[in-house]
Amino acid sequence: MKLGQILGRTGLLGGIILLFIYIDSHFWRMETASEGAAKCKNSWKKYGEHNVFRIEIRGGNVALAIEKSGNNVWEMVEPFRWPVNPFAVRKFFQTLEQNPHISPAYTLKLSKKNQTKTLSGTACGIDPLAKKSSDKEECLDKIIALGPQFWCQRSICPLKSSEIVSFSLTFLGKNREFLLSQKNAAWYFERPIEIEAGTSAVQKILDWITNLDVSPQTKNEAMKNISKNEEKSIDILEKFLEESYVTFVLVDGRKRRFSISCSEYFREDNGAKIVRYAWFEDHGALFEVPWNGEWDRPLQALCAQSLFPEVQSVTFSHAQKKLFLSRNESGEWNVLKFSDESPLLQSLEHFDTPALLLLFSLLQPLDAVSKTEIADAISAEKLFFEVNGALKFEAFFSENAAYLLPARKNYAIRINGDLLQKLLKIMRNV
Repeated sequence: MKLGQILGRTGLLGGIILLFIYIDSHFWRMETASEGAAKCKNSWKKYGEHNVFRIEIRGGNVALAIEKSGNNVWEMVEPFRWPVNPFAVRKFFQTLEQNPHISPAYTLKLSKKNQTKTLSGTACGIDPLAKKSSDKEECLDKIIALGPQFWCQRSICPLKSSEIVSFSLTFLGKNREFLLSQKNAAWYFERPIEIEAGTSAVQKILDWITNLDVSPQTKNEAMKNISKNEEKSIDILEKFLEESYVTFVLVDGRKRRFSISCSEYFREDNGAKIVRYAWFEDHGALFEVPWNGEWDRPLQALCAQSLFPEVQSVTFSHAQKKLFLSRNESGEWNVLKFSDESPLLQSLEHFDTPALLLLFSLLQPLDAVSKTEIADAISAEKLFFEVNGALKFEAFFSENAAYLLPARKNYAIRINGDLLQKLLKIMRNV
């Protein structure tokens, strides 16, 4: 056999051998990589949701930690304290088990009893045989990059509105506290006055608080976001976000308490909505809440449609004249007049009783003030009420504002001046 033929056959045989070596080596490497990824995944299975009590993430703009309490409830402890969404925790551990890989920008630490495992950089690679797009999308980096917002519970009130038995609104710095409680399925103000509240109006504010859906942020983040659109210095903003404008406290039948405070500073977004910044005690986080301006005057917003209970009788007294109105068994009203000039009671058959009672029922409260704040009340023209023979009030003007003063109380209720003026006019012309 010629030398050239021998060399040619030898070269062909060598090429075939090299090809087999390459193929074997390639698949061996793929198998080894796959086995390595599988081993890496298996090593993290011991650090699952049920035995890990702390998750800590560092790197880039992210620095957060969440911990599990003794009753298996997760809470964020850094950068602020906040309830954690259990579905977020589940999603995190599912992703960790499927693909335990993060970029070099981050470091992840998982702690369980007496052990801490750290994942940083490319400690575990993505399985090279994984070709599904879903496998590539499910990665820890995307979760980590979301920061605290991924973990935080957005529904913040643990109480149900139907189980709340009392709640208060305290406006700090203004000496105004409004306390309401539920009795026999009806709501009543206890402070600053004892008066019936409107059930539907109370339910509206309770539903608002218990259904709040918020996105918390650090105080520094909040001030940066505000200062982008507001021409206010950081010092002014910091003052607004430290001093509460109003504090809400809810208590349910099991004596569980829920409280949030809202700042005095609020923002209007292009006329679309008004928001206030709010916070929990000892949480270190702020969140925005949509604000209904009517709750700045709780008496006006939450009181029953009438200041008075179901009226069976009412006496109006002005100067030396009195009107007695009483309801008979059939529900019709009788009106009697008495005056110093005519000391005998006389029936007023053609008197406009419905108009008088309508004006009387519309005297809703605008606010409550201390009796000492009202000037010249002694010399004012007064209209006296006595309802159902028990509840006694006097109404008058003071410095162009109208007030209703309950008997034996140290406060007065500010009411609509036009309605009082109409009532006085009727009494003058009786």
